[in-house]
Amino acid sequence: FPVTIRPAECYALNRKDIHIEPFGIYKCGYIHIGAAVGSNETEKHVLVTTKTDESKRDIPLSENGRTIFESLLEFTEREYVFTDFDGNFLEEKKSSHIINNYCKKNGIDFHLYMLRHKFSTNMLDNDIDLRTAMELMGHNNPDMTLSYARSNNQKKAEAIDLIENGIKRYKTDKKRLC
Repeated sequence: FPVTIRPAECYALNRKDIHIEPFGIYKCGYIHIGAAVGSNETEKHVLVTTKTDESKRDIPLSENGRTIFESLLEFTEREYVFTDFDGNFLEEKKSSHIINNYCKKNGIDFHLYMLRHKFSTNMLDNDIDLRTAMELMGHNNPDMTLSYARSNNQKKAEAIDLIENGIKRYKTDKKRLC
């Protein structure tokens, strides 16, 4: 399931935000992102507005995503689907800390935001246009979406090969014209 949601947005998901029935162009449903869990002037771990206006968005569900959310809705009957056992909002720092410690202890290189990095990378690797990627990620600046995408040594080697072959092809074509 593609992860475009910030953890704080995920923790604020309300049952009403999850639409698992087909709706218009959303053949597997969608989730609506309209809030996040954060802090205001007086309280911590409360519902707040999303990071930016662009963060408010509808995200289409894949078949796998719909299955995950169907199971989640069956698992909990609470209004907010990601809460602790007492019904309190999850704390991003606390949950990240627990996950990071578990992973570190077990030799796993992982943190929550790696899912968003992977999603951004996959979109751009699969030629999803930058505007669509940016909107799915909830960014208001394409530079932020690009900063989430990761490269690797194979991509770099392929880029050099493409450039090299392009130069060779250009030289060959130029000789044919003369």
